Amino acid sequence: MDSLIGSQTAAFPPLLPEDPAEIGRYRLLARLGAGGMGRVYLARSATGHTVALKVIRAEFAEDPEFRRRFRREVAAARAVGGAYTAAVVDADTEGPLPWLATAYLPGPSLAGVVRRSGPLPEHTVRALAAGLGEALGAIHRCGLIHRDLKPSNVLLAVPGPQVIDFGIARAVEGSDLTSTGIVIGTPAYMSPEQAADQVLTPASDVYSLGSVLAFAATGASPHGNAGHGAATLYKVIHEDPDLGDVPPPLRELIGALMSKRPADRPDPRAAARLLAPDGAAALFTRAWLPTEVAGELARHAAVALDLAAPLRAPADAEPGAPADEPAAPPADAAPLVKSAPPPRPRPAVPQSLPRRLLVRTGFLAAVGGAGWLAIRMNAPSAPSPGPSSSPDASPLPAPESGGTPPAPLWHQARDSLATVLVAPADKTVAVLLGTVEALDSTDGTTRWHSGLSPDSSAVVDGSALYVCDGETGETRAFDLTTGQQLEKLVRGEGELLAVDGDVACFRAAASADRKTYRLTGHSFSSSRTWQSEPLDGTVYPSAGTLITNRTGKVVALNELDGSVKWSTATVDAGVQVLAADSGTYFTADPLPDATLTAYDLASGTVHWSTAAPGVSGRITGAGAANGMVYAVLQLDDPYGAGAVFAMRTSDGSPQWLWTSPVRLAAAAPVVVGDKLMVLAAGTDGASVVAVGLADHRTAWVHRSPAEGSATPLGQPNARGLSTDGSAAIFWNNGYITALPA
Repeated sequence: MDSLIGSQTAAFPPLLPEDPAEIGRYRLLARLGAGGMGRVYLARSATGHTVALKVIRAEFAEDPEFRRRFRREVAAARAVGGAYTAAVVDADTEGPLPWLATAYLPGPSLAGVVRRSGPLPEHTVRALAAGLGEALGAIHRCGLIHRDLKPSNVLLAVPGPQVIDFGIARAVEGSDLTSTGIVIGTPAYMSPEQAADQVLTPASDVYSLGSVLAFAATGASPHGNAGHGAATLYKVIHEDPDLGDVPPPLRELIGALMSKRPADRPDPRAAARLLAPDGAAALFTRAWLPTEVAGELARHAAVALDLAAPLRAPADAEPGAPADEPAAPPADAAPLVKSAPPPRPRPAVPQSLPRRLLVRTGFLAAVGGAGWLAIRMNAPSAPSPGPSSSPDASPLPAPESGGTPPAPLWHQARDSLATVLVAPADKTVAVLLGTVEALDSTDGTTRWHSGLSPDSSAVVDGSALYVCDGETGETRAFDLTTGQQLEKLVRGEGELLAVDGDVACFRAAASADRKTYRLTGHSFSSSRTWQSEPLDGTVYPSAGTLITNRTGKVVALNELDGSVKWSTATVDAGVQVLAADSGTYFTADPLPDATLTAYDLASGTVHWSTAAPGVSGRITGAGAANGMVYAVLQLDDPYGAGAVFAMRTSDGSPQWLWTSPVRLAAAAPVVVGDKLMVLAAGTDGASVVAVGLADHRTAWVHRSPAEGSATPLGQPNARGLSTDGSAAIFWNNGYITALPA
């Protein structure tokens, strides 16, 4: 489930109209989060016990195999004791919607503390290791494996750390739900065997423990921030963890915990005894935490005291009636699940897309095509700050499967795909791999084709397609409609990024390890060129500007001469530019606060910054259309859930939030008619999910015809989604499909 059991702010997202008022004998107080397995609520019993109550999604509840495993895992979790695990205090495994209640822990997460205060001192990490070692020992003794030990699943308190979210992860394994793309675990903190989808033993948790301790000591995952779940999985499996910044006295211990071979890792209880011969409790003195962290804990304790206070009786309550004790239902009443107040009217949402939308997918396709992408993915583990809330931002119930998807307008099967470009103005789909072929987007017929080298790159500018030959660097221009080669010709180096009138802009590696690159511009009409200094982030071309980032800054370069238009400092070095629309560009950083920031394209000044309410996750893609921007989220939970958050481009005001139980691809959603089309990327292939713009519910799901087909390692099979203005163009594993709304 979600790792939001420990609040990090005094304010919680309120209950929404679709939330029940009560579940079982618990009155719901607020939302703590939502994820792939369901929703988490802050709740309290009539006797005043505050709990984190996790309600399982309906699609899981309908699976008999999940029910069987859930009963077994809950029974085992109830038996877990120890001072450093969150106790399971109640559960209903047989009701229409199963739920699990754990003791509410008001402390901040390790992820949040390190994010705000920096790496922890050596003595704190030693105490943390001893407490977590004892916690894992208690979990393993009951026959459980945590499977998602990460910084956001460790809460800090004066008596020591608390491990949360164990006991139900395995219930999903082996059920029918594993075929939907739901995954378990967080790549940056997985063991190599978990990343490779092998059978797990308790030693897998030991490796994750080492990763968590390395994070606590350095402030970073030992496998780095690769920016993509698949890249992190590859590093976990094939590369040694980077422990260079771990203090030497801790390096040997953490290195042993992170041995590649499970048999070489120490037993967690033995490691705890080595660090604390008299028991971990001996290390948790008043001074075990830094002063600023201890102060944060005190603030959380004050919040807990406030939560424990009796609820005020409503104004119309009978004198003397307990405010938090519901009246007994009639004998023939349904199970005690009361509804919240009637829903508020939802804001209207524009339902059409500008025709001049061009989604450039070459770079994304190159990343998405790697064979090991099909292993398992999830958002990088990261801190879980308290989300902001808005009365107009209303998460909806778990998306249902929706209706039957419409018949495709057309589709084609190919051996593989490298790059696909869609030009709405000319109704053209350009396909590149060894050749360039232009298709009519209305019926899929071929307009023209031309030979190329296999690793060519291309962009559209106006009514022309510019193609850079990957072997020679020669860049030619073709008329999109006829295929006639235009007179323009220039020679560049690397990947073609953009063409702005007379200048073609390229990106090429600037270092042997390819971690930095240079941007260059070459004139078609003269020998004039320009070259940037080394850069290290994403590049987004928009309206004659290359928006990129070097460490700690977003930089805008003039495409014509490479001059710096403006430079804006950012909070995080990993900020990514995701979309641009009508003089505004949108960025997100790798932190799990689900925040999108809008900047003025001309000056770099901030227009607004908005966080998705009630969720913790990382924004991986965004698309803008008709006054709205839609951010794609990878939620911070072990099951790979995704979401789309809709905001107004003018002021960032939240409009709605749609959640998905499966992982969504890091791609921009597109609007076609009255539907928002979202690309989902499960372990068994990609799908297009259509979400109604009027009701914000799943309308239908279209699965790729290539679902389940194997992709050889390194073969450049692209996956992506775009639109020609009247249909969605979807490509995956060699198939291209046009879908109506």
